[in-house]
Amino acid sequence: PHRGAAHRDGPRLPALTVPDRWQAYAAAQVDIELERGAFTCVPGPPAPLPPELDVPLWIITAHNPGPSKLSDEENASRHAALFAMVVEMKLRHWPAVGRNPEGTWREASLAIAGIPFETAREIARAFDQDAVFRLDAHGLVVVPVAPQAVPDSERP
Repeated sequence: PHRGAAHRDGPRLPALTVPDRWQAYAAAQVDIELERGAFTCVPGPPAPLPPELDVPLWIITAHNPGPSKLSDEENASRHAALFAMVVEMKLRHWPAVGRNPEGTWREASLAIAGIPFETAREIARAFDQDAVFRLDAHGLVVVPVAPQAVPDSERP
C-alpha cells in the first residue's frame, strides 16, 4: 500500500516520510470486490467475513513503490503485471482497492487467498512495495515486507 497515488479524477497527494506512510497504511481501508458487491475492511475488529473469502487474505498493490509517485499509466501497467503474475501462479484472488477513509486516495490491488506470508512478501517485493495488508478473523493489519518500511519508533 502506498500513499501518493492519484485519485482517478483528483489531485496527487504528496509523497510521505516513512513514519507518515506507516500512519497512512494503518488508517487505510480496503474494498474487496465480490460477486454480490464490495466488502469493506477497516482497521480494528473485523466485521463478519463473507463465506466466499478464504483467510488469511493478503491485499497487495503494485502502485507507487515506496515514496514514489508514478503516473496513472505507470500504475495501470504495474497493476496489469501484478494481475498477470497472480493468474500465472494460479492463485485465488479478488479485485480490491486500498483507500484512505476520505476516499481521496485509491490504489487498485488484489486480495489473494491460499498463500503463506513468504509468498505474499515475494509478490510485494517484486513490485518494490513497503507493506501488504493481511485480513483474517482478527481484522485488517499492515504487515511490512521491507525493513525500511517500518519507522524507527515501530521497530522492536
